Amino acid sequence: MKTGLGSIRASLGARWLVAGCLGLVLGACAGVGVGLGSPEKAVESRARQRWDLMMKGDMAGAYEFLSPASKATVPKESYLKRRGGGRYWRSVTMQEVNCTAETCKVKMVLEYDLTPDVKGLKREIMETWIQDEGAWWLVEGR
Repeated sequence: MKTGLGSIRASLGARWLVAGCLGLVLGACAGVGVGLGSPEKAVESRARQRWDLMMKGDMAGAYEFLSPASKATVPKESYLKRRGGGRYWRSVTMQEVNCTAETCKVKMVLEYDLTPDVKGLKREIMETWIQDEGAWWLVEGR
């Protein structure tokens, strides 16, 4: 069987094309909480990023983690008014992340100060995150 130089070049070209496409797909998945292994890890990472912003008082940044449906029902100005700016929050500890195909529940403990005299209180928080268009988003008010 005789193979011509043209067919060898075509075969190598096809392999490079497949490798390039695979690289693009993997690169695209690296954004917005996708490609971090499991849904649990991706959601935990997104939840931590959001809470880090909230602890710093960046409520506008935290708003960007809301699901498209939540943003449609909760105007940004309203969201910013309801949030205290994080000045009394001390820390958030992730306790548990449980996921189904398109929904994750994140259980965490928030440590905060109520007043200058009442400090170190803890409150359990449960957040619901959904997957929409390949990314994980917080559902506000659930």
